[in-house]
Amino acid sequence: MSPGYVPKTFWSRLDCEWVNEDWILMSIGPVPPLDFKVDRVANELTGSQSFGVAICYLDWNLVDEENDVSLFSREWISEIGGASFTGSA
Repeated sequence: MSPGYVPKTFWSRLDCEWVNEDWILMSIGPVPPLDFKVDRVANELTGSQSFGVAICYLDWNLVDEENDVSLFSREWISEIGGASFTGSA
């Protein structure tokens, strides 16, 4: 992988977590330490002739310090007069 295949704004946010001759594991933002054998996964990916793999880590405990309301949210609230949905199941 090289910067030519990835937009510059995205490439500049990537960090290299692990690399070997065939594979590279990149991350964006805070991620926990790896708790699996990356070299073993890389060998399996090579053996299966895989192009790549994505691992998505979502920190559901992360607190949004900014708490900004998006432009869409502001317009939605303006149109319907409130921020909540109602309905019955």
